[in-house]
Amino acid sequence: ASSLAAASAVAASAAAYGGGAAFAAPAPAFTYIERDLSLRAEWATYDLRRDRATQDAIRAECEAALRAHSPLLAAISDVKVVCNPRRNFVNMIVRAEYQDMVFHRSDRTAGLHCCVFLSNKFEPFVIIVVLNEADGRRLVELDERALLLLRDTINGFKQGFGIANEGYYYTPTAERRAETQGFDRRNRSHSVHFHLKMRIATRMLTQRMGIYDVVGLDALRSQIEVLRYQFEARALEPYADVMRKIERDFGLDGVLARARAASGGGGGGAAAAAATTAP
Repeated sequence: ASSLAAASAVAASAAAYGGGAAFAAPAPAFTYIERDLSLRAEWATYDLRRDRATQDAIRAECEAALRAHSPLLAAISDVKVVCNPRRNFVNMIVRAEYQDMVFHRSDRTAGLHCCVFLSNKFEPFVIIVVLNEADGRRLVELDERALLLLRDTINGFKQGFGIANEGYYYTPTAERRAETQGFDRRNRSHSVHFHLKMRIATRMLTQRMGIYDVVGLDALRSQIEVLRYQFEARALEPYADVMRKIERDFGLDGVLARARAASGGGGGGAAAAAATTAP
């Protein structure tokens, strides 16, 4: 179900990006695969089990084909070459961290994708990150284009899901860097890349992540301290304050205000005014 949700999130905004059934970029020339990522006949029956070099070449061609179809899909997927006695074929696997993605917006010219996904922690938040399609990595620092894409993604997500009066949690870059120094990945309090947390309605969380109903989240919230903190006590900031904090963090003071002025006063709070359902 999580993989289907992620695939739906990509498909729902494919029209805005320009991807979809047709190639979004000129099709590269392939040796091992067709444009639709199926193996060519001679390689579908060839014994690939011990031929690592050819497997790697097939994966590389598949990744190039995915980038041509949809750069976002290439950034959130892994390609597996499956070999068995009957035939070889290609599988696509949504990377674990994107399996619960529910929304995205892209800046095609800048090659940036802003992704919104449900947190895999026991907390009522979506996490918002910005991907660079050139290397498939999440940005650590935002420039002006990335900041404007973040704004547009938040507004689009709020409008699409009817969210208003939401709160945010953001840890500045210097603090994220400091808290990753000398700690193993297993016990870090933060990852170093940029990420913004937005509080969502508990009902939205339980509707989209069935595990919470399975474990009986409502009862557990009153029994486990970390759940009480995440759902009831965590200090949050309003949209305007957190966006000013992000601007200051990356030396982009005034960018959003100038963008609002240039567009006639719209932007930032427009989605909040249009939304009707509070979390």
